[in-house]
Amino acid sequence: MDNVSNLTSEGRLNKVPGQHEYDGILYLPTTPRSHLESIKNVRFTSEDLLVATFSKSGTTWCQEIIYLISNGVNVEEAKSRPITERVPFLDVEINWAGITALKSPKLLKTHLRPHFFQTQILDNRVKAVVVMRNPKDVLVSFYHFYKSYHMFGPFPGTWNEFFELAKNKQLIYGDWFDHILAWWAFRSRPNVFFLKYEDLKMHPRANVAKLAQFMNRDLTEDEITKIVEATSFNTMKKNPSVNYLKTEDKRNNFIRKGAIGGWKNYFTVAQNEYFDDRYEIKMKGSGLEFTFESNE
Repeated sequence: MDNVSNLTSEGRLNKVPGQHEYDGILYLPTTPRSHLESIKNVRFTSEDLLVATFSKSGTTWCQEIIYLISNGVNVEEAKSRPITERVPFLDVEINWAGITALKSPKLLKTHLRPHFFQTQILDNRVKAVVVMRNPKDVLVSFYHFYKSYHMFGPFPGTWNEFFELAKNKQLIYGDWFDHILAWWAFRSRPNVFFLKYEDLKMHPRANVAKLAQFMNRDLTEDEITKIVEATSFNTMKKNPSVNYLKTEDKRNNFIRKGAIGGWKNYFTVAQNEYFDDRYEIKMKGSGLEFTFESNE
């Protein structure tokens, strides 16, 4: 990997056009410093809910589930408007005027770390659903996003070169471990709900019910079935209100496979050993465990 390190250290691959650093973390130009400062001052209520994730962790999937829980499981109404309108992306400056004009209860998406919302979380002025996915599959999905989405260049490099960026904390939104552990510090808060992507994938009914309970919504068995069917990956890939993002590579969809364990087709033996060592060091004592392979 020495050659890869040289490539990235020379800066040929490690810069997304217009990226900038704020508090040691890289952001896209759509999230400028002034906007990050504004987010720190946004006012929430206890009825508002953040869908908080590291990028490519099942965000859109959970946005749609949460929206359907909140709108009385009106699938047709949900299809009538893009998810970007129904659950706006807080991090993007262009959405700011619309978000500040919204009345509670608001549903918002963010990839930011919790220190932006810390006071309001501690004061129970906002709820958060934190969606977590095993980091190996996150990296592979993020790699494909970098390769296909124009905001990232698109990224011209290989998987090996992308892996080096991740090692050096040079990805947009920074390091997965730092991000997840920052949110995990709030696990005892009654207004913060943690959901693992793999659990939702393997046991959708049970986890939809848990989400609804956290949101103080009562769902019938038929409503749970309706949500599970409407948010299956096959259904969502055909739904333009959620599979909305046009990529540079027409072969790629915003919603890809969603499988557990796809990382095994990308990680080399050396990369896997490095990652496992780092995982053991960073996650030790956290009590967090992830599913890296599916029995399906």
